[in-house]
Amino acid sequence: MKEQKQSGSLAEYQVHQEIESYPTGLYKLCWLFVLGSLVGYVGETVWYYYLRGHLINRQGVLIGPFSPIYGIGFVMLTILLYKWRNKDWKKIWLISAVALSAFEYLCSYAMEHILGTRAWNYSKQPFNLNGRICLKFTIMWGFLGVLFIKVLYPQFSRSIDRMKSKFARILGVGLAVFLLFDCLFSVKVSLRQTERRLGLPPRSTLDVWIDGYYTDEKLSKIYTEIRVIPNTVPEQ
Repeated sequence: MKEQKQSGSLAEYQVHQEIESYPTGLYKLCWLFVLGSLVGYVGETVWYYYLRGHLINRQGVLIGPFSPIYGIGFVMLTILLYKWRNKDWKKIWLISAVALSAFEYLCSYAMEHILGTRAWNYSKQPFNLNGRICLKFTIMWGFLGVLFIKVLYPQFSRSIDRMKSKFARILGVGLAVFLLFDCLFSVKVSLRQTERRLGLPPRSTLDVWIDGYYTDEKLSKIYTEIRVIPNTVPEQ
């Protein structure tokens, strides 16, 4: 009986270890989501400084220096590319280019049809599709996917694997949950801003507070590159 209990405990421990060490385990994906959101914010800030010659706020949510679209991209690339990490870079490039371009198109479409806004417009770029994606950035996304899985992921993975303390685990999951809440809250505020543009009155105490605190002027300073699409009524 004792041996059976020990055998069962050993099996449970082995399963636990496999889950914990799996490259796409929940704990690791939480940290990748958070780190990707932070790296994306920094990368966008540097890119726009290079383009404009001055600093521009590129946060994608209301609270904190995060751009969650990149965090989601980190998680998506990890899941899609991990098994290809040691394969020829051209296969990785193709998967990344297609997946990230599709994701970019979907995000642009959702923003336009839900919020009536756009955060980017490639209409002036050659070989673009409805201004949502273009050949230049599709090529770039492919190479970024190669860079991520060949260089960045191994570094992030080793760093995350070193953080085995209970505090690190709670911190990683807690930050991911906070960032998800930040995303949902930011969407709520953006939806309320859309309702204001349509002349709809507040329907709750929360709406009244949002109208008073997150004015159009305040939001324009947070979301510096988002533009309202003229003559477009978001789908309700």
